[in-house]
Amino acid sequence: MKREIYLKDFYGNNHHVYKDELGFRNEMQQEAQSNIAREVFRTLVEQVGYHLAFYDPVTDKFYGIQREAMPIAVKILPRDRSQSPYIGYQCDSSPDDEGEIIASFLDVRDIWDNLHINGDSLEVVLRRSFITSLT
Repeated sequence: MKREIYLKDFYGNNHHVYKDELGFRNEMQQEAQSNIAREVFRTLVEQVGYHLAFYDPVTDKFYGIQREAMPIAVKILPRDRSQSPYIGYQCDSSPDDEGEIIASFLDVRDIWDNLHINGDSLEVVLRRSFITSLT
C-alpha cells in the first residue's frame, strides 16, 4: 500500500510527512492506551504532564503548549525560515522558547474544550497537524 504524502520534503529532500503520521501517532496512542484523540491528550498532556508542540499546515505555524508555566501558555513558536529551506528544521519545537502567547489556562483540563486556533477546535487542528514534540 502506497502512503500518501501530506507535507512534502518536511525534513529534507524526500523526507516527507505522510498522512498517516498526522495527529497522535501510533506510538503516542500506545503509550496512552487509547486511539481517541481526547483520551490521548488527557493522558499524556493533562495527567503525565508532557509538553506538546505541533506544526499546523493550514496556518503554516508551529504551536506549543508549555505545561511548566503558570498560567499554562499556548504559544506560536519562533520560526527561522533562513535557518533551512525545510519546514521541519525552521523551528526547534520547544514550548520553552519565547513565542507569541495566544492563550493561557489556569487548569490544563480546560485546554481541550476551550483552545481554538484559526476558529478550529484543538481536536480538528491536531488531526491535520504533525506533532513535532511530545515530551
